[in-house]
Amino acid sequence: MRWTFKIAFLLALNSANCFSSTDFNRFFEDVENAREIYALYPQVSRNFMSLCRDCYRWANLKAKACKSPQRTGEIENFIRHLCWQANLTYWYGQDVAKGIGDIHEGIAIKPKMTKAEELDGCIDQENNIRGRKLGKSVIQGLSGLWMVPYTSVMKYVQDEIQRSFSDYCLGQPPTNCPKSLQSSSSRAKTRESFKTH
Repeated sequence: MRWTFKIAFLLALNSANCFSSTDFNRFFEDVENAREIYALYPQVSRNFMSLCRDCYRWANLKAKACKSPQRTGEIENFIRHLCWQANLTYWYGQDVAKGIGDIHEGIAIKPKMTKAEELDGCIDQENNIRGRKLGKSVIQGLSGLWMVPYTSVMKYVQDEIQRSFSDYCLGQPPTNCPKSLQSSSSRAKTRESFKTH
């Protein structure tokens, strides 16, 4: 019964695009990390799945509209992290959003990580910081309003992302990730270097 619950739990998370486990060996590890989120932050259970799903779908749509096939995944990842962390910050506060982001990035950590994997985690964490900062501006923008519906908050976050990062189609903004990691991955190319190609 315990394993049946775990499998169902992970499938639900995967369908919401919070986690994606293509490696069966990581299957139960991902479940434990997801369970850790709910154990530490039980309050997020009311809309965590919806946030994952809606941010993923919107980011995917916006990235495809950029018509830059070689950068679609990078753009989608950038927008998704902004959306996800901004929404979490609005609903549950900056500390909870950071805690969940840290756990989520921990899912990809292996005993021995390649430079590309380390860089990916570093970039995601920087985008999480951007997302939480955006979330704080959403809180200010919606302050004074009582019981704002989920869909209105999501729309406000999306509008704020498009306003604050109107050039998102250029790809991932420059990061402060170590230069020793950046030489190992195409993800490290700055939007400036991309524009010259």
